Amino acid sequence: MSEAFYEKMLKEAAKRGLIGASRDDLFKVLKGVAYSELEELIDELERKGYITVEWVGFADFVITVTPEGLRYLN
Repeated sequence: MSEAFYEKMLKEAAKRGLIGASRDDLFKVLKGVAYSELEELIDELERKGYITVEWVGFADFVITVTPEGLRYLN
């Protein structure tokens, strides 16, 4: 996936602080991305240690940025 998508996701979650960014927040920022693609992006960012994911439903989640993710943005 594109580094631009990573940055958009991380920036959206970072600006929300400890509250994080929900699935709907990310869909607003990543126009035209399918849910399956979004899941792939989330999985990859989580594997890299840039985000944490809290699942709040079957297909609903909130991501927050880790200190490593903030370093990636800078």
